[in-house]
Amino acid sequence: ADKFVDLVEALLMYVLGPREDMSTVSIDHLVTLCRYLADDSIPLPQSYKIGRQGATSPESSTSPDVGVGSSRTSSTPSSSEELELWWPILLGLSKTVGDRRPNIRIKGLVTLLAIINQHFFATSGQPKTSALGELQTLQLIFRGILTPTLEHADTSVSSAGGKLPLPDGFIRFMTRGVAALDMTKGGRKERIEGEGMESGNNWLDTTFDHLMDGAIALALKTIEVYNDDVLVEEVLAMFNTCLVSDSANLAIRGLKRLYHFVANDLVLEDITENTWATVSHMLRRCLAVSGLPFNPETNGDVTLNSEIISDFLQEEQLLPQRRYIGSNAASIIGLLLTDQQIVESMGKEWYLFLYAGLGMGIRTWDKAAEIVDMHPIQSGGSRLVISPPQYAENSLYARKWMVRLLTKLIAGKDMVFRESSTSDKKCKTLLKDEFESLVNAYLKKEVVTSNEDASPGQVLEIEYMTKMVCNLIEGIAELDSADLSNIKLLTPTLSACIQINDRTVRTAVHKLLQRIFKMGDEASM
Repeated sequence: ADKFVDLVEALLMYVLGPREDMSTVSIDHLVTLCRYLADDSIPLPQSYKIGRQGATSPESSTSPDVGVGSSRTSSTPSSSEELELWWPILLGLSKTVGDRRPNIRIKGLVTLLAIINQHFFATSGQPKTSALGELQTLQLIFRGILTPTLEHADTSVSSAGGKLPLPDGFIRFMTRGVAALDMTKGGRKERIEGEGMESGNNWLDTTFDHLMDGAIALALKTIEVYNDDVLVEEVLAMFNTCLVSDSANLAIRGLKRLYHFVANDLVLEDITENTWATVSHMLRRCLAVSGLPFNPETNGDVTLNSEIISDFLQEEQLLPQRRYIGSNAASIIGLLLTDQQIVESMGKEWYLFLYAGLGMGIRTWDKAAEIVDMHPIQSGGSRLVISPPQYAENSLYARKWMVRLLTKLIAGKDMVFRESSTSDKKCKTLLKDEFESLVNAYLKKEVVTSNEDASPGQVLEIEYMTKMVCNLIEGIAELDSADLSNIKLLTPTLSACIQINDRTVRTAVHKLLQRIFKMGDEASM
C-alpha cells in the first residue's frame, strides 16, 4: 500500500510539472491505477477496497490473499481506511483543477468527475444496505475533494480580464465603469451597464461552470439512484464557499449559477423547505455590508458609532470590489420573486423573507452611503484596477426591483397575496415599511440636492427616485375605495410627502389625501 501511494505521488509530480504532454500522460496513468483498485480480481487487502458488493463473502474472510483482521461483516464503509488508496488520487486530481494551464485543469476535472461517477455509485447488483455508506463516502468527496477545488483556483480580477459584471439596467451616476488606468485613453462610458464580462482562458471562464455542472450532476444522480437529496446540501455548501469568498468574481459567478441551479436544474416541486431556507439565507447574507452589523431579524436599521464606522472603512479599503456582489444579489432575488413557479415552490414564508431582505439591504446600503459621504474612501492609487460602484448606486438599483414588486402588491397582482394584498396583515405591514423607507430616503436625499453644491450624480439619483415615488402614489390612487380604506396606515407617510419639493409629487399626494380624508368623513356620518 505504501508503494502504491508513492507511485501516485510520483505521477502527480509529473502532472504538476512544466511539460504538458507528460502531465496528460500521467493523468491517464492515474486512471489506470483507479481501474486497478476497482478490479475485484486483483488481490488487495479488503480494507482498501470500496465496498461495492456490500457484505464480505465468507470465501473472502478465509482467503489467504486477505490479511488477518481485514475481514468485514458490515456492508457500510465505517472508516477512512476505505479511501486510503483512493484519496491521494482524488486529492491530486482536485489540485490539477487549479492548474494554470487550461488543458490540464479541464482534463483533470473531467477525469476526476468520471472516476467518481464510475466507482463511487452503487451498481445495479449492489444490496440497498450499502447505500448509506456510499452516500457518506460521496459526502466526504464533496467536502474533501470537490469543494477545495474552489480554493485552488485563481479568481483574481486580473485573471478574469480586469472587469466585474453588473446586472442589466444598473445605473452608474456616481462612478465610472472603466479602469482608472484606462481613463486617459478617451471614449464615453455608458451610464447604464449591461451584463457581460470579458472572456478568455482564465479559470472562471474555462473551468468554473464545468466544475459546478459536474457537482450538480452528481447530486442529481444521487437523487435518482438513492432517492435522497443529501448531496443538494453539499452543492449549496459549494455555492456558499463562492459567495463568502474574498473574490468578487467568484461570488458573482456563484450567485448566477445558484439561480440556475434552483430555477432550472432542480425540479421545483421537489425542492424541500430546508433547501429554500438555505438558499434564502445565503442570498440575504449577500446583501450585507462588510463592517456593518448584520442581523436578518432587523430591518437594516443601524445606529452608527465611531467603532462601526472605523470597521466599515477598514473593510472597504481591503475589499472594495465586494460592492459588485450586492447589486447582483438584488438582481437574483428580484428574478426569484417575480417568477410564478419559483414563488409557488418557495412558499409564503421564504417569499416574505427575501422580500423583506431586499428592503433590509437597501437600508443597509443607504447607511453605507452616508458613511462614504462623510468619509470619502480613497481608491488606494494604482492598487485598484477597476472602479467599484458606490453603495448609493446599489441602493437605487435595488429600489427599482422593490418599486416593481410594491406596484404589483398595490395593484393586487402580487404572486402570493393577489387580491388580498390590501387586507392581509403581513402584506400591509410590508407595504408600510417599504413605502415609508422609500419616502424617508427620498426626503433626506432631496435636502442634499437642494444645496447648490450637489453633484450631478446626486441630482440624477433624485430624479430617478422621484419617478419611483410617483409610480407608487399613482398605484395607490388607482385603488377602489374598499382597498384604499384597508391601507389607511399609509396616511402618515403620505402626509410626509407634502414636504417634498417636487410639485408633481405634492399635487398627486394632495389629491390622494383629500380622497382618504373624504372617505373617513363619509364613514363617520
